[in-house]
Amino acid sequence: MQFFTNIAQAIRSKVRYKILFLALFPILLVMPIALALAINWGKEFTYQQLFLKVRTDLNVSHDAFSRIQQDYLTNLERLAESYVFRVALESGNQASISEQVQHLKGQQKFSFLHVINVKKLSLDLAQESQKRDEFFIKKDSSSLLSAYQGQASVGVEIYSTDELFEIDPKLQNQMKLPLLETPRA
Repeated sequence: MQFFTNIAQAIRSKVRYKILFLALFPILLVMPIALALAINWGKEFTYQQLFLKVRTDLNVSHDAFSRIQQDYLTNLERLAESYVFRVALESGNQASISEQVQHLKGQQKFSFLHVINVKKLSLDLAQESQKRDEFFIKKDSSSLLSAYQGQASVGVEIYSTDELFEIDPKLQNQMKLPLLETPRA
């Protein structure tokens, strides 16, 4: 408190301090307001930039995911429309169909691939196919509904671990995503 009274006395006593006070007072008055506005603007600008970056990254990810889905669908359509596959399908050559499906599955890294004949509901491609056929007939899925109607579609399906086990027991372990320790987690 003594400090401020000394300053006040110095300002009252000398003209030089009065002029200095009159010049610095507006700056001292405006500086905290300008500083508060700058901090607020910086915070808003940073938030907007972060929001824009996240939105851009999500759009890029969405486009890449859509392209990958479309590539899968194109490869499946290419197999379904191929002459060799059609001949094998019409003649009922299970070995040839199974070989082509397994080749595409391995080449395109599908988790699973199941051939559905719209006329007979399913083709027997493996010994356990009856169990899988029952699963796919019971499964309520827009992709399967489109397939039964003969329409090509692409989408994301969510399966429980039990459903994955019904499709293929190996899938249950393949689809586990381990949590990785990261700094600041």
